[in-house]
Amino acid sequence: ALLRLHMASGLAILALLVVRLVVRLSTKKPVNANADAAPALRWLATANHWALYLLTAAMVSTGLGMAQLGGLFPILGGQPVELPKSFSELPPYAGHGLFATVLSGLL
Repeated sequence: ALLRLHMASGLAILALLVVRLVVRLSTKKPVNANADAAPALRWLATANHWALYLLTAAMVSTGLGMAQLGGLFPILGGQPVELPKSFSELPPYAGHGLFATVLSGLL
């Protein structure tokens, strides 16, 4: 039940990320809240903002990779599946953990 919730949450985050990026890239950019800040700080804020998007996409991508390689997608429909002996055996696992750590650090 927890894995199904985890997977469904990841897919919801992917959908929200796509909607957010479409809105962000198709609408007029608002006035920069940091207009009075030093240029280096403005650059750092922008870089951090885009890093959040990139790391979120990377988390979803590695999660989808683990679900595909582990044959876990039927869980979303409530069907039983045999779980891998260890998720760490799946190649995307290392990236998923790394991206989670870095994303947490950026937040």
